[in-house]
Amino acid sequence: MAKRVHFIGICGAGMSGVALMMREAGWEVSGSDEGFYPPVSDLLRENAIPCTSPHAVANIPAELDLIVVGKHAKLTEANPEVAEAFRRRDARGVRVASYPEVVQELTANAKTIVVAGSFGKSTTTALTAWILDKAGMAPGFFVGAVPSNFTTNARLGEGQIYVLEGDEYPSANWDPTSKFEYYNPQITVITSGEHDHFNVFPTLESYLAPFERLVDRVPPAGCLILSQSGAHLVKLAARSQAPVIWTGLDDKSAFVSAHDVEQHGPVLTFRLTVHGTDWGAFTLPMLGRHNVENAVQAVAAALQVTEISPETLREALATYRGLRRRLEAKVLTDHRVVYEDLSSSRAKAMAALQAVRDAYPTHRLHAIFQPHTFSFRSPSALEWYPGMFAAADAVTVVRPPNFKTDGESKLLNPDQIFEAISSGNGCPCYSAQTVDEMMAQISGDSQAVLIMTSGGMDGMVDDLVERLSVQLTHD
Repeated sequence: MAKRVHFIGICGAGMSGVALMMREAGWEVSGSDEGFYPPVSDLLRENAIPCTSPHAVANIPAELDLIVVGKHAKLTEANPEVAEAFRRRDARGVRVASYPEVVQELTANAKTIVVAGSFGKSTTTALTAWILDKAGMAPGFFVGAVPSNFTTNARLGEGQIYVLEGDEYPSANWDPTSKFEYYNPQITVITSGEHDHFNVFPTLESYLAPFERLVDRVPPAGCLILSQSGAHLVKLAARSQAPVIWTGLDDKSAFVSAHDVEQHGPVLTFRLTVHGTDWGAFTLPMLGRHNVENAVQAVAAALQVTEISPETLREALATYRGLRRRLEAKVLTDHRVVYEDLSSSRAKAMAALQAVRDAYPTHRLHAIFQPHTFSFRSPSALEWYPGMFAAADAVTVVRPPNFKTDGESKLLNPDQIFEAISSGNGCPCYSAQTVDEMMAQISGDSQAVLIMTSGGMDGMVDDLVERLSVQLTHD
């Protein structure tokens, strides 16, 4: 008889990925959440995983072996379903775990690549898995987003090699351990150590501390792959017991380096050198030099696992199709384009805007920005907003849902955020709460639109894209 597991908070990217892996491993899987939104909701539906909403005691099956509780499922006092999970643990011995603990167990006997960093880790993880897949390695993988090249964001593969996205965020509300500290990396990739998640890591030192522990976990027989442009990585390299491999742009001394990078509309072109040897010209159907940096780290990681010919690598990069909601093209016409991006920090937002600007230099660029993350609402974000929209010609600020402004929340209120953006950037700045207001502000000559939010805008993203599609293809 199959074992049974229930996920509380299953619609998170990580939780859904683990649910799919356990389904593949033969478990009966169910889940619940407060709401279900694409692309994860589509993924769960396609894989016939039953999900219920909202959270309630009755959601938990009568008989089961494991309950996995997500970080965003709230504490027992605020979530009766979580409270019931712990009651069953105490009364019946039902195991309650966080998803990183489960990932650790699923990958315990495999060669593991862990990709961490303040940005770029989802793309680098997915691209590493895709390169290894094209090289015939059939890797298992776990990505905190939905890759367009695969039908799922996680899989067991053949169980010999895993590529895991490693998140520095706490594992559970009862466990402050960073998620990636549960993994057992033989190869670790770190993209950058730029300060993020101010609500959890108030100082740079506190933010870097889990990365230092991750580096300490890499065995001497493994390796640490670092980007030359990544913030604070020299400090991490100094403590590594494993060999350090550097990647970068325009530096042939790096293990893998890209040169002559050019953006031609939605396609990047560049030359690649490996160990100083020119491997020739490559294409990558993505936006932004930062994605070339992600690509060279993915190449470096894949080459630690197996030999890959330039021809195989060239095909892998040329056929990579990116991630849902990561500079995802929603509308592409001869004149006008619409992209969507999570843009969950200053660095990510600026990289996304610059990528669209570089791809379409003659287009007028209008940013639709929702400050959805805690980091964007933290008082520390007042230092982020000046100059953040330098690449845009106009910006509309969309109020996020349930914006708490009480004294205990210690969050910026919407007026403070709007003032910081409008006074700190040299472009017109508008505010909006409805799609009608957004559409009114997007002028007819706004030939490029970048929708920037880590949330769903209460469903307004799909409505906005549909209306922009009609407008932009018929103007």
